[in-house]
Amino acid sequence: MSFERGVASPVATLLGDYARAQVHAFLLYRLVAFPDEYEPIKGASYGMAVLRFVPRAIWKNKPLNPKVAAGSAIQGYVGISERSKRQYGLAGEAMLNFSYYGIIPAFAVFGMFLGWFRKKLATMAPTDDRFFLLPLLIWACAFTVNMELDNIIFNVLRLGVLPFMVIYFASVKTPFVSSEL
Repeated sequence: MSFERGVASPVATLLGDYARAQVHAFLLYRLVAFPDEYEPIKGASYGMAVLRFVPRAIWKNKPLNPKVAAGSAIQGYVGISERSKRQYGLAGEAMLNFSYYGIIPAFAVFGMFLGWFRKKLATMAPTDDRFFLLPLLIWACAFTVNMELDNIIFNVLRLGVLPFMVIYFASVKTPFVSSEL
């Protein structure tokens, strides 16, 4: 929580902790004021978010998440003991990957996904069993702005695999064969 004079202020908590405003402002400041000090990672954190679930037993020399190294570099950390532990959110991860040019496309892709999701939701039949998965998907949409892609994928898998399997296997339609000849 953000504190002002030892007391958590609701405005500071909402704008600071939940909106990641101070992180985004600092990243933007560093990108504009010192453009030559940071080299964007060109989408590496998005690719590694998907590959995060490959175990080290299969991929022996799996690299660390490039988002941690990029976040440390843009904030001026130099040693391995000084690693950034910040959460960047949608805009922050876009800045780490593509500088400030990535912010608008990231939100555009997110907006197109929300439009597709709303259209799918409007065309689903009221008896469709996939309605049971909607709370998880709505949660993922709500927190996409505040979380990075690897955290979203991890939480959707962690919270959604078992309900998805139960709904999928409980909803399988079997053909009805009449015993009448």
